Amino acid sequence: MVIDINDPLAEKLHDISDVDEHMPGMLPATRDFLRNYKIPQGKPMNQFGSMVSGKDKNFAKSIIKETHAHWLDLIMRTKEGKIFTENTSLPNSPFFISQSEAGDVINANPPYNAAGPGQPEQKSVFVHRSVGEPVCGEIRGRYCYPE
Repeated sequence: MVIDINDPLAEKLHDISDVDEHMPGMLPATRDFLRNYKIPQGKPMNQFGSMVSGKDKNFAKSIIKETHAHWLDLIMRTKEGKIFTENTSLPNSPFFISQSEAGDVINANPPYNAAGPGQPEQKSVFVHRSVGEPVCGEIRGRYCYPE
């Protein structure tokens, strides 16, 4: 979890333990959301393993640093790869292109369809639930049960 430094609560939230103190119920609600948000799409509940409790800010910083290093490796690579890394905001990147070139790339392709080329778009259904409410019932012919 991260918080915008401009958020009014940012001065009070310095580590995961501060969240319980200043935002009671936020961590259980977040875990509940992350466990169940794919269920309306017919997917199973997410399992957390050792991540049942939140990790501290040092752990979060190490993950951010590691992820940033991977991103830099990707965006600054010198050979083309499977991932399109052309960009308009990093002039030192080998794949920097102008706004005009980016517009040409976008206009040369069909509009984005999340379902894939030639497939009808699927609509997501979101269900509002309280934190303690069990998840169960039939979704697209499949049954899901609370943990």
